[in-house]
Amino acid sequence: MARKNREEAKKTRNTLNKISMELFIKKGYHNTTIDDICRKAGVTKGAFYNHFKNKGEIILSSWFDLDEEVVTVVSSQTYQTNKEELIALCKGMYDYVNESRREWTKAIYTLQINDEQPSYMISPERRMFIHFKGIIQKAQEQNEFRRDMDAEFIAHMILVYTRGILLDWLLHSTEKLGHEHLSLLVPFFDTFDPKLEC
Repeated sequence: MARKNREEAKKTRNTLNKISMELFIKKGYHNTTIDDICRKAGVTKGAFYNHFKNKGEIILSSWFDLDEEVVTVVSSQTYQTNKEELIALCKGMYDYVNESRREWTKAIYTLQINDEQPSYMISPERRMFIHFKGIIQKAQEQNEFRRDMDAEFIAHMILVYTRGILLDWLLHSTEKLGHEHLSLLVPFFDTFDPKLEC
């Protein structure tokens, strides 16, 4: 019985997530109400609040999903270098938001800038950050990345850079992240070449 209840709760949460994202993309985050979400999902407001404190928490839970999905997909591949894997992670994030998630990405950035939600995006506890850091440490051990910078600092720099590319995309209102955005990645990673150690 408990297992069935857990499965139903998970199903309800997934439905709320899916419907919310559809409405955010269609109507915009600020134009979508909790009533809209509940009506379309066929649940009560009480059921909504059993899963989420507010609309912003839905956005953040989908950000966790981004990390899980991208890390899982990228980690299942084989790479010749650690740098290749790090670039693949960045491209994986871009592919994720390119799949009709422009409105979702705008909502994430707005919430984080307005301090409406805890800043998971920049948290050192974030799954993506921890994963980046692990690959960077491996790259440093294999003399592929410079060692005069801490792995945590490099991971932070990479995530700042990738967020900057996403913000630039949002500001320029293009449909999808284009080649001009993705082509900025590879030269940036040259910054961590061991030959540049101070």
